[in-house]
Amino acid sequence: MLCACILAEFLRRRSSLGGRFLVWNGECWSLDGVAGAVRPMIDLGGGMLLAFVPDGSRRREWLAMGGEGAAMRGLRASLFSGQPAVRPGVGTSADRDR
Repeated sequence: MLCACILAEFLRRRSSLGGRFLVWNGECWSLDGVAGAVRPMIDLGGGMLLAFVPDGSRRREWLAMGGEGAAMRGLRASLFSGQPAVRPGVGTSADRDR
């Protein structure tokens, strides 16, 4: 519990990106132009601890994200929305009618 409180305070004060760019383009994540996977490890409401794993690597880069407002809501929506189960136009009723 103490660790969670310390992490919460750290996240509340700052984010660990420090001028770096974490980007979701609608299909994949990238950190400073390097494609990879982002996994939410801890979500404390006011902040999150993320693990970024570059494609083809096993090395994790830890990102502490803090803040409130639209930016954090957008980050959460991107992280937890998941991928569509079916690509548009594939496996739809339009295919069945052919």
